[in-house]
Amino acid sequence: MAADVEVICIGNELLIGKIENTNARWLAQQITRLGAVVKRITVIPDSIEAIATTILEAKERKPSLIITTGGLDPTFDDKTFQGIAKALNQKLVVNQIAYEMVKKKCTAYAKKYAISSDFEMTPECTKMATMPANATPVNNIIGAAPALHVDLGGTLLFALPGVPKEMASIFDNAISIVIKQIVGPYSFLEKSLFLEDIFESRLAPLIVKVMNDNPGVYIKSHPICSPNSDSLELHFTMSGGTPNSVETLENTVKELTFLIKEKGGKIITSGL
Repeated sequence: MAADVEVICIGNELLIGKIENTNARWLAQQITRLGAVVKRITVIPDSIEAIATTILEAKERKPSLIITTGGLDPTFDDKTFQGIAKALNQKLVVNQIAYEMVKKKCTAYAKKYAISSDFEMTPECTKMATMPANATPVNNIIGAAPALHVDLGGTLLFALPGVPKEMASIFDNAISIVIKQIVGPYSFLEKSLFLEDIFESRLAPLIVKVMNDNPGVYIKSHPICSPNSDSLELHFTMSGGTPNSVETLENTVKELTFLIKEKGGKIITSGL
């Protein structure tokens, strides 16, 4: 079964270009390779209203999953949990499981760096454990801020930290498992051809013909400019769960390779 996913990246720093949005690219790659489909990636500010509105708009499109990144830290400008609570029309409460997660991490951090021999949970630390009432905390094995999971009624929402290694760890240990359960045998296949000695304008009608001959296969050309030569990458992708999917993709590559050579193009190399 196909699974649609929407990604919402939260942070003023993303919108002003202070931080490169590597989380979106990484998530798109991982989700796609698991056989799900990223339908939309949205970047929004650290605003309770913006977070709530964007989540509700995404929910209306009924994806299988909504994944947010960013806004879980203890500072005043991190407002993701507040935005989710507003979207769900729920109160924020201190989740005791999340509280113990945060306390354990902060205590260990304080001891490691000899910050205090008698650590106490501050309001800022408690903020990281303050979640919408029906949310389930998801352990963050690297950082202090737990993620959360909530069922929106047909759509699963996960809120992840913005720190890339924390985000990736929680995705690998929790979300990837959920996606695999939804997708089942569905898979994502890809292959690339690198070529030269043919203009992209001459290549375009060949791509259209081959895609029409092979429904389900998508082909995208990417110009590659270098000081020594100009070449093209052809990226073939296909989603499916049938035993014939690999064969279909290979036949598509062979057909387009023949047409390119027929037009005088040269295949430099191919790869997965």
